[in-house]
Amino acid sequence: MNEDKIVEIFVAIDDFYLQYSDEIKQFLLSNGKAPLRNRSSKLSDSEIMMVLISYHHPNYLDFKAFYK
Repeated sequence: MNEDKIVEIFVAIDDFYLQYSDEIKQFLLSNGKAPLRNRSSKLSDSEIMMVLISYHHPNYLDFKAFYK
């Protein structure tokens, strides 16, 4: 994947998440207990989704090829 396509996909994911983030939070499952950890992650939800989507590109056969 070239950089332009990666940026285009990320912007689409980020726009979607910003638009629907309140609705997504309403449907999250919880067990009724307070979470054990309340640390914020270093990656945004949009960045995590981008990593998951780009990993499934046909050129990446395993994690070693993905990280290189």
